[in-house]
Amino acid sequence: MPNTVSSAVKQFTDRPSGAPVPLLPAMPAQSHSVEAPAQEERHCRLVLEAEIFEDPDGDNDTLIVTTDKQACEPVSPSRLLRMVDEARARLDMIERLAKVYEAEETVRAIVAEHSIDLNEWDGEGLPPKLFEKFVVQAVLDNDDRLTVTVPSGQDPIVRASILADLVSRMGGGK
Repeated sequence: MPNTVSSAVKQFTDRPSGAPVPLLPAMPAQSHSVEAPAQEERHCRLVLEAEIFEDPDGDNDTLIVTTDKQACEPVSPSRLLRMVDEARARLDMIERLAKVYEAEETVRAIVAEHSIDLNEWDGEGLPPKLFEKFVVQAVLDNDDRLTVTVPSGQDPIVRASILADLVSRMGGGK
């Protein structure tokens, strides 16, 4: 693997004219082809508030819950605990959204900073089993312009990691 821009250029200039040379080895699909959240999954809302309401008239206290679907409703402790479990799963979704957004911003920054032509490929003409293994292909042209092709639908977190690794392996240069 090249670790400087000059060795990357040498690797590309030693190839047959126009022949792309992948800079990273193919990686198994199960570790790199997770699809990004669908458009409708790019939003997640969580509202869960609970309190023990003390009755001003001296009656029994009541466990009250407020969610995005119900306001100040009495609830049993077991139901509230199930709601907490559901909220934890929603928090995982919210965390995923933050990581996806960060990865998308990272990809934009890497592409801009290193003047990379980034293309997505849908795998047309390639057998699905081969396309599942496709992670990235990078070609350095005669003007030292890097063209990177990635599979369409690639997880943005994986894409950001791959681009960062690619740029690092090339010495961080343009």
